[in-house]
Amino acid sequence: MKKLITVLLVGIYLLLVGCSSEIRPILAGGYQSEIGNDGYIIQLGVQPDDQTFSLYIDNREVDRGTYEMKSEGSYLLKSANREFDINLTKENSVEIVINQLNNKEPIELKNISKTPIYFTTEFDDLKEYEKLLD
Repeated sequence: MKKLITVLLVGIYLLLVGCSSEIRPILAGGYQSEIGNDGYIIQLGVQPDDQTFSLYIDNREVDRGTYEMKSEGSYLLKSANREFDINLTKENSVEIVINQLNNKEPIELKNISKTPIYFTTEFDDLKEYEKLLD
């Protein structure tokens, strides 16, 4: 009888601990903003297999590079042009600051897919969008 009660108590304890533990998402897939006050949509494609990212503004690739985890939920994204920090929330969204947009306030990008997003369309105005990162 004692053995049965002990097994039940251990089982209940493991069930409660397992259900209450907080699982943080990993940085992976496609992230997208709402249309901002300035009229732009920001997208971020993240490939965890090779730790690469692509940053888009209105479906135009304006930056790409690699990333590394600084601490749990905090990442450093590095490209040939710049470095910036992002933080991954428990809700699997990230905030990014692009100085030319949103009055230098963070822009929230929500995870829209577990698969990274990529756009291959060629645009004639790509240089205009790349200037937004300056």
